[in-house]
Amino acid sequence: MSNLSSALVIEKDRPTRILIVEDDPQMAKFISFKLGYLGYEVAGIASNESMAIELAKELHPDLILMDIILDNDDDGIETANKILAFTDVPIVYLTAQEDDAVFERAKITKPFGYLLKPFNDRDLNLVVETATYRQDQKIKLDRALEDARSIINSSFVLIISLNREDRIVEYNQAAEWELGYSRDEVIGKSILNFLSHKEDLVFIKDNIARGKRCQLDIEFIHQNGKNLNCLLSLSLLKDSYDNNNGILMISH
Repeated sequence: MSNLSSALVIEKDRPTRILIVEDDPQMAKFISFKLGYLGYEVAGIASNESMAIELAKELHPDLILMDIILDNDDDGIETANKILAFTDVPIVYLTAQEDDAVFERAKITKPFGYLLKPFNDRDLNLVVETATYRQDQKIKLDRALEDARSIINSSFVLIISLNREDRIVEYNQAAEWELGYSRDEVIGKSILNFLSHKEDLVFIKDNIARGKRCQLDIEFIHQNGKNLNCLLSLSLLKDSYDNNNGILMISH
């Protein structure tokens, strides 16, 4: 299942549904009350890893508030890792300790925020609203990227893009048809692996570094071992800050 297909779209006409993973019954009750007061819906409460995983699968919450230390000596960070293996639900960690080592370890799960105990209504509301907003933006970005990739793959012209290390980051279906390699065979590999003349890349970079778009007959090594000439238009890829982000190659 792709991240996009498993993404949780939070509908604006219903409250955000939140799974609380907290081993202290009094704290769980306190958080539940606060969430209800703020207009959120408590989807469920779990006190350990197995309950958290089961409820995450069953309830499909919009957000999980995850205590880092759980019942039965379960680890909230490891629990989050297991949940993120089957869903991309945003996770906010709850902790009573400002421990740098714990925060460093938690980074691997890319949390949407932290909430330090004790917290007030404003802290709770802010972290939930921020996390759900970030998730909403992530979903929109994923959809935009998927739409863009669909357009690229629908094109009948070869499209290859390289990053700043000259590695292939985009390779459409027309490129597969033209060069014989599948997408999986080329993504992440240096373009030099597929050029008959390695010096062509130096020529390309020298020209487009001066702000020029250029056309060049490039000889690729086809998947069958033969050489294949392609007339390509080449240009710099720029990020939103106008920095060089790589090279775009489009066939004629």
